[in-house]
Amino acid sequence: MDLTILPTAPGKASVQPAFAADPGAADGFRDLLGQLGREIAAPMTAALERVNAFATTGRIDRAGLRALRDEIEAVRRLGLSAQQLSRFASGRVRQNPERLNLSQTLRDALTQRSRETASRGIDLRQDLKPAEILIDASMASALLQSVLDWSFEHARSHIEFRIDFKTWPVHARLACRFAYIPADELPALGAE
Repeated sequence: MDLTILPTAPGKASVQPAFAADPGAADGFRDLLGQLGREIAAPMTAALERVNAFATTGRIDRAGLRALRDEIEAVRRLGLSAQQLSRFASGRVRQNPERLNLSQTLRDALTQRSRETASRGIDLRQDLKPAEILIDASMASALLQSVLDWSFEHARSHIEFRIDFKTWPVHARLACRFAYIPADELPALGAE
């Protein structure tokens, strides 16, 4: 449904979706929503199967409970991403760039997720030079959380975060390195 066809009250400007000017972008947005649906369905199906097994046997081991929590957390993160995409597409996103200390912002994000890294047995290595960036704070947070989600899910061993500088033109660079586990080699759910 295209909400841009709805009338607005006199004197009020209508909010145009980000893809209203480009019909081809709407196709890309639909593809993105389809992908989001697929990514939500996979962990929800696994979680439902795990709950059904628990309901049948009345027992769940620690590994199964941890896998269930991870599946629910994955769907939660996807739901939050869907909300952000919706805000972006509706045109309601208003960036407010400000100076942020990138090194401290990354340290804070890693501290917030320290319980998760400990439970997953992830060894974090940091080589963070002080760097200030000009960016919308919520966008920086969402970007860093996405990098952490992606790296935590696919890391085979330790994860190395580095902030350094490129000399020309001068700009800060954030790097995240780890040994990658392809999706077809991920450990079976519930396996310890």
